[in-house]
Amino acid sequence: MKQITWKVLAVIVAWLLVQGSVSAQSNVGGAAARVGLGVSISDVGELLPAGSDQTAAIVPSVLIPITIGDWFRVEPEVGGYRNTSTLTDVVGSTSGTQTRRFSLLHIGTGAFGVATKERFKFYYGGRIAYLRYKQSSQTGSFESFTYPSIPGWLVAPAVGGEYMLSDHFSLGGEVQVRFISWSAESVPRTAGGFSTSTIISGASISTYGALVVRFYFPL
Repeated sequence: MKQITWKVLAVIVAWLLVQGSVSAQSNVGGAAARVGLGVSISDVGELLPAGSDQTAAIVPSVLIPITIGDWFRVEPEVGGYRNTSTLTDVVGSTSGTQTRRFSLLHIGTGAFGVATKERFKFYYGGRIAYLRYKQSSQTGSFESFTYPSIPGWLVAPAVGGEYMLSDHFSLGGEVQVRFISWSAESVPRTAGGFSTSTIISGASISTYGALVVRFYFPL
């Protein structure tokens, strides 16, 4: 069932991208594509694998909206997160320090149909993104756990709207249903000179809302 859902969502996003390509070709000689720059506020905790033992943080994603013709938009996006935390335990006259490092890279794109009424724009479509998660932990100077990159994918049907505050600035919001999957068949690690391996995989489904600010460059 999960595989069928992923395939259906991927086909929908691919279809939207193909329609955008057709629209771009038919738009040759017409109005120029309008390009902008935007920021979407997100909760990085949604994109971390379950069991990562990491708290949520608000992290913006950078968007590049490209409007083609009157009804289609492609929107590449990129976001990242990196955190280092240190925990020190003191027992009597001795102490121990543990350092944890987490990082996440999020690269994707979206494809949307657009409907315009005066200064309000409504868009509908989906997003797909590649995720790369890394985690490591070190206790003192002798014991360490290092996990190589854990790749994952995000597919999300989405709808949103924006209000043009001026000819170049807009303020809006977006709602998604996110399907996230990650998998690493063999994750080697070292601890005190011994090598072990772990199989990590998982999936999640969640609703998501974001505040989005966009700036459109003059034509």
